[in-house]
Amino acid sequence: MRPLPLELNPRRERILRAVVEKHISTAMPVSSEAIVREYKLGISPATVRIELAALESMGLVKQPHTSAGRVPSDKGYRLYVDRFLSPKPLKPNEIAMVRSTFQVKYCAIEELLRAALGLLTSLTGYAALASFTLSGEEPLCEINISAPTPKKLLVMVTLGKGKVFHRLFYSAIPVDAGSLKYVSSLLRASLCGLKLSQVLRMRPSSFMQHFKNALTGSYNAVSKLLRMNFEMIQETLRANCMLVFVSNFTQLLSQPEFMDVHRARSLVELLSEPLKWFFFEPYYFACESSPWTAIGMELLGGVAQSPKPPIDVLAECSLVGAPYSIGEMHGGTIAVLGPKRMRYDRVLSAVSEVSKWLSISLTSFMS
Repeated sequence: MRPLPLELNPRRERILRAVVEKHISTAMPVSSEAIVREYKLGISPATVRIELAALESMGLVKQPHTSAGRVPSDKGYRLYVDRFLSPKPLKPNEIAMVRSTFQVKYCAIEELLRAALGLLTSLTGYAALASFTLSGEEPLCEINISAPTPKKLLVMVTLGKGKVFHRLFYSAIPVDAGSLKYVSSLLRASLCGLKLSQVLRMRPSSFMQHFKNALTGSYNAVSKLLRMNFEMIQETLRANCMLVFVSNFTQLLSQPEFMDVHRARSLVELLSEPLKWFFFEPYYFACESSPWTAIGMELLGGVAQSPKPPIDVLAECSLVGAPYSIGEMHGGTIAVLGPKRMRYDRVLSAVSEVSKWLSISLTSFMS
């Protein structure tokens, strides 16, 4: 759990919570007058403005316009979710709906997953996603990366039962044959023997940490090639071994954040081809808590530079997900995608309950 900022005293905590909760309900900047009027903090609007300025200096709230009130920043949402939020239990009729859905006899795993996604959209009002990994327990046995031409790279991955997957990639700059051979050997040494599911869950930045010392001196040049090839391996495996299902993404288009035509177009493009931006399996599976949350720029790995369309729309979103299992094996991840001001208390409870029953049903289905 992240430590609280030293300057965040109890009064500022209450004001931050007020800003987050009011913004979640209204989608509008929150004024000091609204906080005094609705949250009965026993202080004047002038005092609230002073405290809001302090919260802004800590990076917890921001002011979208000079004359506007405040809205939570990604950091403010993160602190709210980690420290102040209590999941809101599902109502008895909602729990009954979940259980009745999973009591139906389904003929295929895809039917079960789509039923689970339908439940999540009904319970939350947001879009829902699920991944399913094929052959997830098979180990990687061989990795071959060749360059048919200086700007073309052919990736071939062989799994334990002899399955061979390949994919052709294009490089913006010519690839040096000696560097490619060296990088390929590093990839074979570090990835062969790992289960497919382990490789898919690996975050590229975490993978690269293992090679800082080994690449001293040539780090900038070779590390870029190493990371690019690792990401190509992951993409090759996802394209051949992973299914991603999306339910009711049009629900998001009714949210105020996505009324802008450019954001709406980006959202539709991303959710129409989820494998192109599939981000939640690799880097949030390792979270200690389940379900987990990814907020705003966290969905993009916390990148410092401004992301380009259409991926930039994810900076306005949050994702709440949880892994599900099939017996003792990891089956995939189920998640809800919504605006950053989503109702986290309800979504966390819904994802937790649906992932639990999905695991039970899939285990029974496969037995």
